Amino acid sequence: MPLISIIIPVYNAEFFLHRCLDSLLMQKFTNFEIILINDGSKDNSGKICDEYANNNPKIRVFHTLNGGPGKARNKGLKEAQGTYICFVDSDDYVDSEYLQTFINEIQYHQSVDCCIQGYLFQDQSYSLPHTLYTAKSKTKGIYETEINSLFGILWNKIYRKDIIKQYQIQFDINIYLGEDMLFILTYFQHINNFIVTDHCFYHYTDNANSLTSRKYPLVHLEKRIKAVEKAIKDLSENKNDPFLLQLLAKDFLFSLRTVHNMYHFGLSTRQERISFLKYCKKQLQTNHYIKYYIRYSKKEKLICALIQHSPIKFSDKILYTLFNSSNYTLLLVW
Repeated sequence: MPLISIIIPVYNAEFFLHRCLDSLLMQKFTNFEIILINDGSKDNSGKICDEYANNNPKIRVFHTLNGGPGKARNKGLKEAQGTYICFVDSDDYVDSEYLQTFINEIQYHQSVDCCIQGYLFQDQSYSLPHTLYTAKSKTKGIYETEINSLFGILWNKIYRKDIIKQYQIQFDINIYLGEDMLFILTYFQHINNFIVTDHCFYHYTDNANSLTSRKYPLVHLEKRIKAVEKAIKDLSENKNDPFLLQLLAKDFLFSLRTVHNMYHFGLSTRQERISFLKYCKKQLQTNHYIKYYIRYSKKEKLICALIQHSPIKFSDKILYTLFNSSNYTLLLVW
């Protein structure tokens, strides 16, 4: 049986898939399997998956109707045979030490529930010093990894399959944006410790055609925001934990960016916009934790001020004028 199962959802990745799979097949650590979930690709991705599976016993491929990344990864979890789980995106690639780094930490810290490593994106590395976070420092560790762009991504981590199975942790297929963050938060609710290593052996690629690079209607964004807020609150019984409050405040930034996007991309009706602005206004008026996170841009400060201190319909009119796509040049000076 393989020690590690690597789950890769695939959607229209024909230009990247060879590089991704070749990098995994060159790993120094060799006791692993690769599970490819072809999520209804319309290009040659499915054919490429079959070619690799036919030529390498480590690789298994499953072809499904397009259901989104969450459903594809759930299929991978169901089929996984490994003791540990890794996720890799089909348009990314890894260095030969990617898996070995995880295994070294697992062998040295035998009771560790998760390991996080850094990654590379556009010639810049994202990492933190080597640190072990225990149950007492878990929320601190989550906050520190989140503000350094390491927490809310699937592919820089290794997970214990027994924990996933015991607590029936899956990707919420009813949420089409942020289901990866929800999965991670739910997993971290049930672990006692995790370790961060400063190695960076994962190469992230920003691909506009990938499963995770799509625009979604406001109703899906609102579901994501409320679900993530609840998941963050469930991380600790201490609701006044300062790191928990900072996580909640930071996530409110997602709401502000959603406000901008729903006007700029025109993906919502006026009624939907009004409803979402009311939600944001309530958050600003009732949740004191928002003040904990102060790194707002001028644009975000303006959105906050308008929503909090102006009538909703007036806010909607002003924000529409500012951020409507026909007025996009206004954004360039911010």
